[in-house]
Amino acid sequence: MRWEPLLPLKTTLRAAVLAAAALAALPAGFVLFDAAMRGSRADTHSFPSYYTASKLLVSGAPLDRLEDRAWFREETRKLGFAEPDVFWGNPPPAALVMAPLAYFFSPATARRIWTWASVVFWLAGVELMRRSVLRRLAGSMHVSAALGFGSFAALFAPVHANLELGQIYLLLFFVQTAACAFWLDGRSFLAGVAAGVLLALKGYGVLFLGLAALMRDRPFVKGAVLSFGALAGLTWAFTGSKPWIDFFSIHFTDPRFSDAGTPVLQTLKSLFWSLGGLVSSSPAAPSVPRSLPPAIFALVSGALQLLLLTWLATFRKGAPGSAPPKPLAKAGPSAFALSACIAASLLFSPRGTNHAYCFSLTALGLMLPSLGNLGRASALVTASILLAFPFPFRERPITSAEDLFVGYPRFWGALVLLAAALYSERASARTESSPD
Repeated sequence: MRWEPLLPLKTTLRAAVLAAAALAALPAGFVLFDAAMRGSRADTHSFPSYYTASKLLVSGAPLDRLEDRAWFREETRKLGFAEPDVFWGNPPPAALVMAPLAYFFSPATARRIWTWASVVFWLAGVELMRRSVLRRLAGSMHVSAALGFGSFAALFAPVHANLELGQIYLLLFFVQTAACAFWLDGRSFLAGVAAGVLLALKGYGVLFLGLAALMRDRPFVKGAVLSFGALAGLTWAFTGSKPWIDFFSIHFTDPRFSDAGTPVLQTLKSLFWSLGGLVSSSPAAPSVPRSLPPAIFALVSGALQLLLLTWLATFRKGAPGSAPPKPLAKAGPSAFALSACIAASLLFSPRGTNHAYCFSLTALGLMLPSLGNLGRASALVTASILLAFPFPFRERPITSAEDLFVGYPRFWGALVLLAAALYSERASARTESSPD
């Protein structure tokens, strides 16, 4: 009873905190709006790649040379793009992404529509993350966390890069977030459908599918196979088999795909190649020795990813003598396991470029429940700062230990995030498997 006079004051303070958080979120919203305005009028590379591929598809042109760099660049010029681009290295189903826009609209109009649609995809993905993760937080903490997460999302540098270049990663962010949200809610089939789309359009989602297979989550695997098969089959009907053969050849045999002489990409492959250049004392020279050829790197990275997935799928069996938890195949993966899969996908991606790192926001969102622990919170704060650190596209040869850290902020951010997710998964699994 004696605290009742203080209740109005407590309510007022809570309202003031929420109002301040909302006011702070307004500038972030304006920044995102300004980025979209500039992106809708831009004439850059990236967008011509997807638009041209879709235009060729809907016009009935032969697409057996879809991965031919010179031929495709000439096709983008024919459509009037000032910044010609290539489709080289993209999975053939990516040619379906802008088919409706390419059929009905000119390149300039399609660019404006796609830019604002990308903003919608981004905001929808953030809302899915809020519903899936932040709803576990109560009261004003829930609202404040949502406002803070939304503000960070609006200021996230890779989002602006997507809008500037007309890339498709904001659409894929929405699909990835949907896969995680559905899976955490126990709707494995829908989660698998989303993961299959992610895999078909850009090659991401492999770790999700691998984890589901090791967990024996048949509805997820079935959904992924059906959606991937539908998109791949539809593309095959238009393109034939040659673009698929070229696609796999590029990824496993063509060293140009990871720009060996220009360590601008935040990937393990470019890092290894840069370290090889450091040993040879000529990192920027065309003759930089490749410490790992593409095929060898694929085997090494595949083995490491398999070990990670096996650990995530089996760790929750519990320590000897402990009460076993509910079977993982029925319980589904934890948010921490999904976060680890996303972080690992960025680390092992052949092209973990600037705009691809919008995926990391899903991983950061999934980690929010662990913020109650100071140690994990510190790791997450470090990761978020590193992941949000903006950098221009330029050559960053590694000639010293300082370059190794300064030149690869998102690489190290993803690595810290992966470590934090694995630590959280380990702690959570041990808690669940311990006897009451």
